[in-house]
Amino acid sequence: GGLGSITGGILGAVFLGITQYYLSGTIAIVVQGFALIIVLMFFPEGIGGIFGLFKTALVGIIAKAKQIDLAEMNLEKLDIGAGSEVVLDSGGLVDSDKRLSEALEKSDLEFDRDIVDISGVVEDPKGEAILEIKNVNASYSKLKILHQVSFGVRSGHIFGLLGTNGAGKSTILRVISGLMNPNAGEIYFAGENITKLKPEVLVAKGVSMVPGGKGVFPSLTVSENLKLAAWLYEDDSDFIENTYQLTFELFPTLKDRIDVEARLLSGGERQMLTIAMNLFLKPKVLLVDELSLGLAPLVISQVVDVLKRLARLGITIVIVEQSLNLASSIVDSCVYLERGVVKYFGSPDKLTGEGGIAKSVFLSHATKDKKLEGNAKLDLQKNTQESYSKPILSFKGVTKTYGGISAISDVDLDVFEGEIHGLIGANGAGKTTLLDICSGIISPSHGYINFKGVDITGIPGYKRAQMGLGRVFQHAFLFPTLSVAETIYLAHDRHVPIKNVFAPMFKIPVYSRTEKLIKESTQEIISKFNLEYFSDSLIAELSTGTKRVVELACLFANQPDFILLDEPTSGLAQKETEALGELILDIQEELKVSLLIIEHDIPMISKISTRLTCLNMGQVISMGTPDQVLSDSSVIEAFLGTDEAVINRSN
Repeated sequence: GGLGSITGGILGAVFLGITQYYLSGTIAIVVQGFALIIVLMFFPEGIGGIFGLFKTALVGIIAKAKQIDLAEMNLEKLDIGAGSEVVLDSGGLVDSDKRLSEALEKSDLEFDRDIVDISGVVEDPKGEAILEIKNVNASYSKLKILHQVSFGVRSGHIFGLLGTNGAGKSTILRVISGLMNPNAGEIYFAGENITKLKPEVLVAKGVSMVPGGKGVFPSLTVSENLKLAAWLYEDDSDFIENTYQLTFELFPTLKDRIDVEARLLSGGERQMLTIAMNLFLKPKVLLVDELSLGLAPLVISQVVDVLKRLARLGITIVIVEQSLNLASSIVDSCVYLERGVVKYFGSPDKLTGEGGIAKSVFLSHATKDKKLEGNAKLDLQKNTQESYSKPILSFKGVTKTYGGISAISDVDLDVFEGEIHGLIGANGAGKTTLLDICSGIISPSHGYINFKGVDITGIPGYKRAQMGLGRVFQHAFLFPTLSVAETIYLAHDRHVPIKNVFAPMFKIPVYSRTEKLIKESTQEIISKFNLEYFSDSLIAELSTGTKRVVELACLFANQPDFILLDEPTSGLAQKETEALGELILDIQEELKVSLLIIEHDIPMISKISTRLTCLNMGQVISMGTPDQVLSDSSVIEAFLGTDEAVINRSN
């Protein structure tokens, strides 16, 4: 049962205690290992979950014997028997396979009613739909994600799955690829019902997936990853040889890195390798999750060109993309979702610009009623280095080498009090390495870091955090088994005056008062970031973008003196990104902090930053105001490229 179940924890401890008492050595390890495998295979809820199954079954038996109507009881959820799920909302019990319109009339969730009429969307009069989704519902535990989702994808098209964060876009890909079974509804591929097929069967039929940021085996080389990807057609030497030629034609970088371990590749190179691995599976439908996640504009432009070429070769492509501007330049048609409900189906043009239906779900509540137009809070003409009295953070000659290879080399950088300093550069330029050194995760090979006038080069990371140095990582590093409310509560830890187990045990007054204040602050932050719907959901159940919102909420709870932000818009929908720019300015103004931000969204970072620094191959190639840096020819060549749609990810 893990941290969420007292019963499961006690039963697990009892089991381990008994086996260790009566058995010894290897025998005890083997018995415990087999028991763990059985639990993981058949009872993923844990030992406490087994107890829960008996409990809910017993409730059903008693209710039937006593002729009790469970619909009249105030129960949140009952799983009675096998496969019969009922959920109670404000109006009573609603069977999970009833139509969404019926459920919404009784639900206390605030879904908008202006849903575009999508009747007939799935029906393709020309018979060209290769992929059809019909009335699909899906959920993670108690959290309902998809509600009667229906749409069709025509053969040879590039189709976009767009929407707000937490809308269920990645969940749809998981359902299509067989990684997750829907609660209701059907999926058809080339006219065949594939709803219940396993992932390996679907891959053999031609449905493959590019997972967002997690598609390669990091300990294997590029060559070994490609060989492993060819497992289905290893006997077809002609196909494999032709696919290698196509791969190196599309991604010449991979040929140069053929013997390099995947963990040493940049984010863009890993994305290229993941797409290349899918080519060895003879895909008819290629599902691409988080197309631009963590990628520099120049790399995205290369990946987009490859996807367009694959579409011309007859491969149908379904992409999840957060930037509506970028998606509108790629996709032929799209579906737009909000809170698991289809809001729009058709051309992406109506989603952007004036009158578009896209909106911010989370961060619009977190920002004040101020806009970035005209630099309302920051005058970039005045925010130059000379405007500040002294640096709060300084890098002097910082170098980091790995086996003779320099990740960063002789970096000098000052961030002044009250400044928002943007750090840009291509994937693999050394930006995250610089932040890792600053926060104490790794040590520099040469040079030093000064924070608040103190040399912190040899100080452990946790002490730097206690000094007020806050960090948000490129990928969400949150506790997966904690709820959203528990996570935000924990983020207040820096402000707890007494940190021992006896304070809460004996209800020490100062601790009780602090606990009350933190609980109130947690609820305020949850409301501020519009996370009420997810308050009791586990972090592991959230989408990438929703986790990012939770991280920002934790940042607000922690209230550091200096903030290191590593790609804060990564995984955020475009409207959330646009609201995030205002939120960062609000945080900077309210908390009186300085920020060093790594970001690939050029409109956002250039609008909020006082100065920009561009890294390439671990070295500073340009530093100055946003206009100066973004017009530098070396920056354009190494990082930006010339594709306007890719550069202008947000408005």
